[in-house]
Amino acid sequence: MTCRAPDCNNEKFDNSNKCTLHCSNDDINDRNRDAHKSKFYVDFHDYIFYKLEKSNSHKEYDSQEETAISENILFDAKKFDWTNVDETVYYKNRDFFELLKDESITFVDINFPDYVIHYLNGNISILEKIGKVVFEKCRFRNFWESGSVNLFYEDCVFYNYLDIKVYEEYFNAEEDIKVKHSNKKEYICKSCRFEGNVYIEGQGTSYTDTSYIPCKVFLDCQFMGNIELNNVKVGSVFISVSKVFKDVKRIENKEHHRELLIKYKNIYKFKDITLRDSEFDDSFKINGLDVDYLKDNRDKYEDSISDLIYEFEDISEINKISIKD
Repeated sequence: MTCRAPDCNNEKFDNSNKCTLHCSNDDINDRNRDAHKSKFYVDFHDYIFYKLEKSNSHKEYDSQEETAISENILFDAKKFDWTNVDETVYYKNRDFFELLKDESITFVDINFPDYVIHYLNGNISILEKIGKVVFEKCRFRNFWESGSVNLFYEDCVFYNYLDIKVYEEYFNAEEDIKVKHSNKKEYICKSCRFEGNVYIEGQGTSYTDTSYIPCKVFLDCQFMGNIELNNVKVGSVFISVSKVFKDVKRIENKEHHRELLIKYKNIYKFKDITLRDSEFDDSFKINGLDVDYLKDNRDKYEDSISDLIYEFEDISEINKISIKD
């Protein structure tokens, strides 16, 4: 039987009705853990190519010959051994990587257990070459390393630390990239929760190389740990918060107003933020809520909204900001 998760053709795992990617932690136990570990890599690999083949099938090529060529490239790449990726592998699969530049795929509701990360290197190498990859409502239970220009996260939970690597080859011509980069208006992380620390690290090869992020970074995220930037230049918004009272206006129940207040208190609460050898094209700010403005315009809001304004008085809290050279 196939997995019951939407848009998934993997086989179900053990007694679960879903595959290794979509089953919950409750479906994994001492009896089947080793089987899950070995099957997860294969399922994830097959799922990537299932998504790529589906995306490619919707493209309009100039001829049947071009369509056949693209299908053959994907077919050959799927059979390739991706366990050890080096420059030779990239060279042998250059047509495949060229094809990936215009692809966009989304993964929904994948549960990454704490032991699978070390087994994903080959698959991650493929993902990093795709034009845009979105992880939506996924759980990352081990540490997770991510690129900064094509991997995006929405409503995800990171139970360990997130390490965003910013590679210098993307940033040699900053002005061109800011204009031409197709993902530059996107937020890397939207409505995500970080249980551990978040690191954003430039990968420059010398002290003078400052790696550049052309995308916006965080929107409506909750940080339970610290945030650290190292040798990075942020070209757009760093941390942004939606206008809370736009959400409030959609809610009639006061109990839900209270839930919204708790949510935004978590979003505006930060521990330590460390900026080391880092720059911002824009000013460094955490924006989204102007309590003074709301007070001055209190009469414009309905009573249920107006009553909440004073509860946002001291909502923003940062333990410490450190700026280091």
